[in-house]
Amino acid sequence: MGFICFSEVLAESHEKYGSVVKLWLGPTKLLVSIKEPALIKEMLSKAEDKPPLTGRAFRLAFGQSSLFASTFDRVKKRRVTLSTELNGRLLERGKVIPARVVDCLMERIHDILGKGNISCKMISQHMAFSLLGATIFGDEFFAWSKATVYEELFMTIAKDACFWASYSVTPFWKRGFWRYQHLCEKLKCLTQDIIQQCQRNCKLISGMDHNFDNETAYKRMEAALGGSSSFDALVSQEPSGYLQAREEPCRNIMGVMFHGYLTTAGLVGNILARLATHQDIQEKIYSEIIMARKGLGEKDQQSVDNMLLLLATIYESARLLPAGPFLQRCSLKHGEAFLSLVNSLFDIIGDNPTPFFHKHMF
Repeated sequence: MGFICFSEVLAESHEKYGSVVKLWLGPTKLLVSIKEPALIKEMLSKAEDKPPLTGRAFRLAFGQSSLFASTFDRVKKRRVTLSTELNGRLLERGKVIPARVVDCLMERIHDILGKGNISCKMISQHMAFSLLGATIFGDEFFAWSKATVYEELFMTIAKDACFWASYSVTPFWKRGFWRYQHLCEKLKCLTQDIIQQCQRNCKLISGMDHNFDNETAYKRMEAALGGSSSFDALVSQEPSGYLQAREEPCRNIMGVMFHGYLTTAGLVGNILARLATHQDIQEKIYSEIIMARKGLGEKDQQSVDNMLLLLATIYESARLLPAGPFLQRCSLKHGEAFLSLVNSLFDIIGDNPTPFFHKHMF
């Protein structure tokens, strides 16, 4: 069933059955479509206590986390702090991050094209991973020699996480499970490596320049992710015994990467799939981007506010994604981060739109 036909089926079903429609897409796949804004708001409010995807998949891969727990009130302050920090980084470095991501992404695309075909899913995964790495770790992420290995390992774990979590009893008897656990342990070691590299670089630069404020920014980030810093009061307000002090920052960083990667890759992949299958939309958005870039100086801030077709495509792509990943958020006031992502995507596509609007690309 094509995308347009499916949308028509949903519209007709809502007219016939009301604001809530349930459709079985397969033996184990149930689609629930909600049209009433009041019901959607109620669903989002009740979803405050829901962990990302299945909490079991997360815990099995990375262990317990003080950011992703079933009790929203318990983690609210930490997640709001993290949201503020990540939003600030995206807004402050909105032009720098996409430029580095474009270079990294195009390099990976050329490497993959040399080995075979490329897909929307593959590009969206690389783009999501690069954006998250640049946002969380900064420029050190692109200078890190193990970034490619980290990405491949991360994708493998993300692909297998829900499979191993589907067992009602942890499958200790399966060799594949122990291989999966070994990969998770390896990912943890690599995460600790990039954290230590960021710490060393911050100390080195701050030692040479006393006005350098990145160390303070890193400590704010570390506090949000559960580490020891000047925000000890934030950590101490958690219930006694809840934090696993030494590995907590590492677990939380892997969790943020895991959740953000799945959500962002899904959104970007849906956008690229729509562009690849609808040439008329490609051409209109391409013209919209070119017009938006005309008259802008090198230092002018680019914005998607006036690019209605691009925004409509992005929001529609987000609407058609599974709701689960989007329900895990830091607060009900979550629009800022999404708009930051949209602006980042515009910067990435806008620097060189051609590869993303070629109908034979995918």
